[in-house]
Amino acid sequence: MKQILIGLIILLATSLSAQSTETFIELLRSDIQAEKKVIVAEAMELSSEQSEKFWPIYNEFQLDASKLGDKRVAIIKEYAENYDKLTNEVAENLIDKSFDLEEEKLSLNKKYYKKVKKVLDAKYAGKFLQLINRMNMLIDIQLSAEIPLIPIAPDSTKNK
Repeated sequence: MKQILIGLIILLATSLSAQSTETFIELLRSDIQAEKKVIVAEAMELSSEQSEKFWPIYNEFQLDASKLGDKRVAIIKEYAENYDKLTNEVAENLIDKSFDLEEEKLSLNKKYYKKVKKVLDAKYAGKFLQLINRMNMLIDIQLSAEIPLIPIAPDSTKNK
């Protein structure tokens, strides 16, 4: 999974055409989703009866999560496009979008915790969220390592 994420960041930093970038990102994301499903399947240790209840919810979760992933990719792209000419206004807009995205992710997790808890129980629902959060943390760490911090010009002041 690490190689896939590194590929995504490298791709975003290069000057490929928009169409080929979109295609590549979609391929990478589908690989990541497949890997996540394998990890979840192994870790959840569900009976066949539990699996029948859980996997439709998981698939629904993945669809909703992929919409948030689209927003995240858009934020990263916008940051990359503006990196060399980042203004305070653009930075503030990107930060606001990032805050909104975090709130949407929290709402998504709460929603699917309740859904899984309803068909299994609180421990299984909690384990599911732990798995999702841990996998997302790994992705976040990799992205953080690859995406440069906001540039501050040496002559900038706090009041500008």
